[in-house]
Amino acid sequence: MKIIYIMPSAYTCGGNRITIEHCNGLAERGHEVGIICLDKKYSFDWIKINPAINIIWQSEIRGEKKNYFKNTNIVVCTYYETFYDMIGFKDLYPNAKLYYFIQQLEDRFFPDEGGKKRVKRTYEMSKQYNVGIITEAKWLVKELERLYGFKPIYIPNCQILPEEIPKTEIKTNKVKVLVEGNAEAPGKGIQDAWEAIKDLDCYKILLTNSQEHLVPLKFDFDEMFCNVPWDRALSVIKASDILVKPSYFEGSPTPIMEAWELGTAVVTTNCTGWDEYGIKDINCKLVNIGDVEGIRNAVKELINNKQEREILIANGKRIANNEFNGWKKSIDLLENTFKK
Repeated sequence: MKIIYIMPSAYTCGGNRITIEHCNGLAERGHEVGIICLDKKYSFDWIKINPAINIIWQSEIRGEKKNYFKNTNIVVCTYYETFYDMIGFKDLYPNAKLYYFIQQLEDRFFPDEGGKKRVKRTYEMSKQYNVGIITEAKWLVKELERLYGFKPIYIPNCQILPEEIPKTEIKTNKVKVLVEGNAEAPGKGIQDAWEAIKDLDCYKILLTNSQEHLVPLKFDFDEMFCNVPWDRALSVIKASDILVKPSYFEGSPTPIMEAWELGTAVVTTNCTGWDEYGIKDINCKLVNIGDVEGIRNAVKELINNKQEREILIANGKRIANNEFNGWKKSIDLLENTFKK
């Protein structure tokens, strides 16, 4: 099959990484895979992409690569804005089946009613164009069915980490507490995490995919890693003792999955997606969304109780070994969906 994914940009983020995992997996099965990328501001140098995958920038779609789209079987959009590009270029692949990979209730990204309405309109238009819905989390399957009457195909997120991940050298004798997330996105709760840990006796680290507007934010981590390649991000997680993921909402948060595999204790909020593989007090400490004191108490307890950290880490690895055994099952599901 010839399969085209449409991505809004090559920006460093978990959602784009999962899309690349789908593309890599399909390419490894021998399918002809192309990625249309609509924004050339960023590059894909932060992640490994199968060399057989054809990267097509927006300016090339109706130009030099126009003929590439002949005999396309499947086209998948990956964000609400890319839905309109998928429909707009439909004359290039008139016989292709269309899919929408939804990784979040995307109206949550918008504080204004206008933005929320645009997203909801997109979901309704998906029915008009007979677009198949794919998603990554069980809670999203239920919500998309409840809110919009979709029958989504569930393709669970998984992991294939590089074989060798060295620990980033962090010179401190203190317990290393890592806060992860887009520092500029209110829904990631980074300011909550900082307020929670700023007075604790630990080494405070921020791992973020955003670096353009860090100065105005009110925190002062001991060390910050901004917009680093995925393998470097993994090495930072591996070097840390505790990962704090203070989100207000998630799809299926990959940094938590990575922490379980890499041997880092997890503190997270009870937002959507945490329970895809998380079990309270078994492989993570769970606090309420926005509960700064709760985050502080959970982190403080793990700083002071190495044995509890080790129990969470051992359980995290055990569950990861059971659940994250490669992408084979998920790519099987995806491939079978496209073959129907």
